[in-house]
Amino acid sequence: MRTTGKRLLSILLCLCMAACMLPTVAFAADTGKAIQLVNSGSAANISGSQEDSIYFGTYRQSSDGSGSYNTEPVKWRVLSNADGKMFLLADQNLDVKPYNSSYISITWEKSTIRSWLNGYGANENSDGTDYSSDNFIGTAFSGEEQSAICDTYVYNATQSDESSNPNPSYNTAGGNNTTDKIFLLSIEEAINSSYFPNGNESRKSTNTAYVASYSGMVSVGNADYWWLRSPGSDDLLAVFVPASGGVDSSGFPVAHPGHAVRPAFNLNLDAVLFTSAAVGGKSSGAVGADALKFVSNYSGSEWKLTLQDSSRRFSADVNGQTSASVPAGGSVQITYSGAQTGENEYVSVLLCDGNDNVLYYGNIAQNSTSGTATLNIPSGLAEENYTLKVFSEQCNGDKQTDYASEFQNIDLNVLPQEETPNAVFTATNRRNDGDYRSNGRTRCKSI
Repeated sequence: MRTTGKRLLSILLCLCMAACMLPTVAFAADTGKAIQLVNSGSAANISGSQEDSIYFGTYRQSSDGSGSYNTEPVKWRVLSNADGKMFLLADQNLDVKPYNSSYISITWEKSTIRSWLNGYGANENSDGTDYSSDNFIGTAFSGEEQSAICDTYVYNATQSDESSNPNPSYNTAGGNNTTDKIFLLSIEEAINSSYFPNGNESRKSTNTAYVASYSGMVSVGNADYWWLRSPGSDDLLAVFVPASGGVDSSGFPVAHPGHAVRPAFNLNLDAVLFTSAAVGGKSSGAVGADALKFVSNYSGSEWKLTLQDSSRRFSADVNGQTSASVPAGGSVQITYSGAQTGENEYVSVLLCDGNDNVLYYGNIAQNSTSGTATLNIPSGLAEENYTLKVFSEQCNGDKQTDYASEFQNIDLNVLPQEETPNAVFTATNRRNDGDYRSNGRTRCKSI
């Protein structure tokens, strides 16, 4: 028995040692700051279940008071944040379209609303309408934003379990599965309690002024009907969410012109460099040496994104090196090249601690292709190792997407501040040998 016990103990010790030798994986954590890096496709500060929102793209929304409508940043509710993607749903109804332009048997695959949302050509819908130059995705999103939107495998023939009917109340055929950037929610997605934790109330969607201007739509700010992509009781009907926030599985005629469009998509977090508070999150001091400004705490739920623009060919260093040592309160000379010029173009810096938490942000140069910029290091920094992340960015303001180059990392070693000796010299008498003798504090040779 003793031998058996010793063997078991030896095995347990070996297992413990092996476990300790396994590589650890670092996961990003919410720092509570107004600027937070996205690391390895993880944005830990942003929660699903509609707890947080993202501003992304622009669309016609509020009235300008003269019969037209202002193009404004679009707010999206975060339904989920998992596996390197954020599943987003428009916060409000954004447009008004029939599910299909003609009243025929139709499924999502060949519907005109799918073609309009994604900018597909005439071959992709039953009506033969070319939406390649007049569509939602091209109107709402820049080229960089479109690139950050995932190609999503959209379940239509079945639910995501690949067996259940897309409309279990009527067992209606849903057509072929598709791959799309922009889509409408299915019944399965619309009744998911993780996405809509408050049931009907969290499914309600109100009209913008632009949507309210359409015939048959309710007034601005009030909840209205919006389409889902699933088939209704037959394939002449499409399911919708009424103003009450329920899900009407029987559906409404596909050619009905009075239902709103509430788009959804998946955002690829690998395309995002960092997130910031939607309003005032990226706050810099005056452009130049004193640009670095401490990043404040943020407890809000609305965010904007800075996307990586792969077309930018930016580089930066300190005296040809990617590291620098300087005392707190000192300065470094950052030499840069390849920065973009034009409106809202800056060379910017994030000062991060050893755990990649963003401590400071600032714009060190503006509308400048190349040059050398002085950066003053905050005097309050502890004697530790930091990283300066230098980048060229287009900073477009509150609630709007920004675009930036890949980070140029400079390792920063903050040294102890140099101390100035606090000596007091008092000459009391001069001896014949030319020396001054002090009153016991110091002795200096005369020149």
